[in-house]
Amino acid sequence: MAPGIRALEMERAMCIGLIGQMRDSVDVAADFATGWGGLAGAAATGAPQSLDDVAEKVGEGAKSIALRGIYIPVWQFAWSHDDEKNYLEETQILLEGARESQAARSLHPATAAAQELSQRDLKQGPYSRARHFASGMLTGSLTNYFQRVAIAQTQRELVCAAIALRRFELRHGKLPAVLDQLVPEFLPQLPRDFFDGQSLRYRLRDDGGFLLYSVGKDQKDDGGDPGPDGARGSVLQYYNGRDIVWPIPGAPEEVEADAEKVRRKK
Repeated sequence: MAPGIRALEMERAMCIGLIGQMRDSVDVAADFATGWGGLAGAAATGAPQSLDDVAEKVGEGAKSIALRGIYIPVWQFAWSHDDEKNYLEETQILLEGARESQAARSLHPATAAAQELSQRDLKQGPYSRARHFASGMLTGSLTNYFQRVAIAQTQRELVCAAIALRRFELRHGKLPAVLDQLVPEFLPQLPRDFFDGQSLRYRLRDDGGFLLYSVGKDQKDDGGDPGPDGARGSVLQYYNGRDIVWPIPGAPEEVEADAEKVRRKK
């Protein structure tokens, strides 16, 4: 979690510099707004609401003129400092939640911070969205940031636990009955599932192997089900399953069945 916090702190410092550049340069501000698709979802819903109407009548050229000649100068003079303040407040919410998550070794505080940020955004009216178009665009991409950090941290915990299990088996000739037996000989502490703050789930399998997993992004224990979580647009990766399950070798009959499927396709 600590590297993710440091990355967010660096992101915050860089974006404060970016907002300063936008305040000093119409071109930088306009490029940011159009390059990120910004005013379509932010400022166009607020004070310069007529931009889309103008664009429909006289084309994109007029929209660009209105953006550079009216909206951006107004934002620079009247709203940019308030926008910067809003960005600092919102990223502070995320940082405090992340630091609590690091201390608790759980995603819950960071998730609560992201939800607070979403509620804060929903409460903003059109005028506030126009004033805060830069901070809205910059923090909008961060709401799921610490979920990705938790995935990376949980993957690390799974790797360390799997190595410790193998070392235990080599030394004692069998797998441990519970993960507690790995501490302190093979691990300094129980491997943590950062999604719910509990230890990773573990149990022995009937075939002599083991099942090791995290509850995953939905923070719900599905008994070690690696099946797709059903989220639209999710890439097929083992960390997108209902639970994040440490990969295990397939049984010979499973390997042969998959090989037969490949042969039939060819």
